[in-house]
Amino acid sequence: MKIKMYRPLNSVIVSLETELGERYFLIDSGCPISFAVKAKTIIAGAWFLNEEVQLSGAPFSLGPLSERLGVPLEGFIGLRDLIRHWRIYFDFDHNEILLGEATRHIIHDPEEATVIPMEMIMGAPIGIQAYKNEDQDKKSAFYIDTGSRFIILAETPTTADLQPRYEVDLLTFQGVQAISVKQLSSFNVTCQSGDYSSKRLCSAQMDAPGIPNVVGTEWLSQHNVFISFEDRKLLLWPRSNPSSEAWERLNEDLYGPQVEFIFDPNEYDKMNRSFSIMRRANYPLPEGLSPMVKYRLKDYVIPVGLEGINRFTTQVFSTDNAFETELEFIDENHREVWVSIKRLFDY
Repeated sequence: MKIKMYRPLNSVIVSLETELGERYFLIDSGCPISFAVKAKTIIAGAWFLNEEVQLSGAPFSLGPLSERLGVPLEGFIGLRDLIRHWRIYFDFDHNEILLGEATRHIIHDPEEATVIPMEMIMGAPIGIQAYKNEDQDKKSAFYIDTGSRFIILAETPTTADLQPRYEVDLLTFQGVQAISVKQLSSFNVTCQSGDYSSKRLCSAQMDAPGIPNVVGTEWLSQHNVFISFEDRKLLLWPRSNPSSEAWERLNEDLYGPQVEFIFDPNEYDKMNRSFSIMRRANYPLPEGLSPMVKYRLKDYVIPVGLEGINRFTTQVFSTDNAFETELEFIDENHREVWVSIKRLFDY
């Protein structure tokens, strides 16, 4: 089975047919179950060829996540229904997911893959051994989480670590926790032929008992990824044309603004979609902006579609962007508000 995936802000989103019609789901290997807000089942032929997916009720509100991604999320496809396919291939070059038997048509040469053994972690065969920077003596298990963007380190931050690029709210089973995102010099994974190293990945540290280390889509999406649950192996092939834009991978010149952009998820297919502004923890809103007010950018239209906010995000978050001097917001009362780009990034 082959399914198209959409990647707003590097999340893995699929459209699946339910008894209520087509709905959008986040593929989240970090969630044990599949659930939905209103739908009860995913129909046969949508995820499994000859079987429905029974959906649990949503254990938390998907509103905040839908607003950040700009997508009307119905629910999550969790690890339970990923493992049942035994083999999954994430083709980030072509934004497709191959499930089960369809993975036999992968065109990559297995001999050219980086092969990483997987182990049990949190009761699931989806852990890998890795370490950050040069800390080889601190190698530990990391949970492969397609629902997380960053690498999450389950440890108490030290003074040296407290140099955040920006703060974000992380949704965990223990509730929402504020974390500071910074950059690792390297992330090193144990594979069959030694250590496999990736440079300049973003990470966050969180002292939260019961939550494991996590590796998310910023690392995964640098590759085309084959997960074999039956063989407990993770195979990686280099992307043919990986993106360096901020929505997919943060870069060394990226600094986060002190605000978050919140989108109406029901406007994803509309021209000139609006957004509101929410301050990040510990930062005031720039003068002239108000919370819970809808704004649009004058002379700039956010592209239509589930991935429309990706280009917008890159232009706003990158130091080399289209809005070189100032952003011009127009609220719903047509009152023009000028905000210097420097003020959004001023700590």
